[in-house]
Amino acid sequence: MQGIDWEAAVSELVDHLRTLLRFDTTNPPGNETPAAHWVAGVLRREGIAAEVLESAPGRGTAIGRLHATNPTGEAPLLLMGHLDVVPAEAAEWQHPPFAGAVVGGEVWGRGALDMKSTVATWLMLVLLARRTGLPLKRDIILMANADEETGGDMGARWIAEHHFDKVRGAGALSEGGGTVMAVNDRSYFTYQVAEKTSCKFRMTARGAGGHASVPSADNAVVHLGRAVAALGTTPLPVHITEPFRAFVEGVAAHQPEPSRSAWLGLLSDPAHADEQLAAATDDARLQRRLRAMMANTATPTMLQAGSKINVIPATAECMVDCRILPGQTKESVEAEVRAVLHAAGILEHIELEWLLRPIKKDSPVHGPLVDAMRIALERYAPGVPLIPVMSTGGTDNEFFRNLGMPIYGFVPLPPGEAFGTIHAADERISIKALAFSLQVAWEVVRTFCA
Repeated sequence: MQGIDWEAAVSELVDHLRTLLRFDTTNPPGNETPAAHWVAGVLRREGIAAEVLESAPGRGTAIGRLHATNPTGEAPLLLMGHLDVVPAEAAEWQHPPFAGAVVGGEVWGRGALDMKSTVATWLMLVLLARRTGLPLKRDIILMANADEETGGDMGARWIAEHHFDKVRGAGALSEGGGTVMAVNDRSYFTYQVAEKTSCKFRMTARGAGGHASVPSADNAVVHLGRAVAALGTTPLPVHITEPFRAFVEGVAAHQPEPSRSAWLGLLSDPAHADEQLAAATDDARLQRRLRAMMANTATPTMLQAGSKINVIPATAECMVDCRILPGQTKESVEAEVRAVLHAAGILEHIELEWLLRPIKKDSPVHGPLVDAMRIALERYAPGVPLIPVMSTGGTDNEFFRNLGMPIYGFVPLPPGEAFGTIHAADERISIKALAFSLQVAWEVVRTFCA
């Protein structure tokens, strides 16, 4: 097996990322097919089988497979990432969002963090495995897919429903983890094992319509306002899930007293979660994130009522972004929401209409792929523990997890790398971070596949 010139590999990775950033894959409409064909073309030029599958015209997903050189019959590793990006207002950027500029040791562009840098890293990994003659015992599959940013229906979900055999494997790496979480004075690398399920609902208030010059207590807008205030200020009950338990135990194992006991108190005394959170960390942002990992959430986000200022509307509506913990159901969270509205004395005026996606499954907290991550980090970031996390948002990981395939959010990025530009103006990633990501991920692939 040949050695790797890491400086040259990182330089090529930067070139691949810059090329990907120049494809405008803003979603909607997406138009990922040209980028997918470019990825497939790079693979084919290196003698790696690749194809592009379209769920609809312009909505292309590239799938490449590097076959094992020393096959043992073990299932493949899937490296997955999405090609689409959120919109970018060019006037708000210091450098054009689709130019792939390199400035001050950073690569700028929409998707530099989320997540064309990952696609470029996975692509480079496959190329390196091919060029160095890595003795693979299992295949490596690369999937660069469409449509993550609007829910995945035209990308990963479509692949899962129609072409799962092309990407089925022993495990997968994707977005959702690999970053550093700071707890008090200790840093931890994370790997994502679970996500909350989106369970949006429409909350409709009904009242007596009429002329606004004659006020009425039976006002749909007022009823809705009370319901929104109740939901927006009342935390739903705490539930300790297995992913959260593993996360807390991982953090606590490396905390000094009394912080360690406070963290473990989140598991032993969930009835006093807020007090335990305050004792565990004084980071208000982390406290909010942890609270969302311990409970179902129902957040009012969109309001609609009336069409004329002098008319009291008979109905008023609010869309609520609801997220369900693993192990919970639509029925259990609805009971919690109804209990909040009942306590506020407003339930009789409110109707709920639920818009539920399939309940998400988890990935195992332990396993060979997790071991490979830990081994890689011990080499490149010694002394920084690896802990499992649950995302409060969503990714494409759900579609393959729900088919029984372990997927881990693990895109390794070094301590200190800034993530504040994800979905924001001036999105960028440092070349130093790309180098770290490539080398750590290479070690994971080498350990798991060779």
